[in-house]
Amino acid sequence: MKRFAFLLLVLTSCTAGVELKEVEYDYLMNDGNSKVWMIDQMIVKNSNIASPFDSEKELLIFYQSGRFQYIPVKQLGHQNGKVGNYVLFSKEKELKLYFKKKLWHFAMTEISEDAITLVPVENSDEQFTLKLIPLKELFQVN
Repeated sequence: MKRFAFLLLVLTSCTAGVELKEVEYDYLMNDGNSKVWMIDQMIVKNSNIASPFDSEKELLIFYQSGRFQYIPVKQLGHQNGKVGNYVLFSKEKELKLYFKKKLWHFAMTEISEDAITLVPVENSDEQFTLKLIPLKELFQVN
């Protein structure tokens, strides 16, 4: 019994009064520069409608300025794609993508440096889930 009481005392004294910092996710969208994410999956009604070929997928490019670009890989360098502004709410784990006439509003349910899963919230103009991964090498060099 004394061991249990001692262990309990040690565990509670280690955490008492410690203030935890909130996690900031801004680095996922830009780390002082632009950040490019590939849309690996686009889930609509339980079906992935994204192409299985990386060269035919779409990209989300986030800039430090708060702007973003949504563009197919094949159009990169030839067209602008769709552009808009984004706001990341780290505390709420939410991302809003503002287009001219639409708002894509997502909850971030999986967050890591290797993948971000974005699930639409009720007031989003689009109702699909996105799984983002860092841009891969698209061209094979032999």
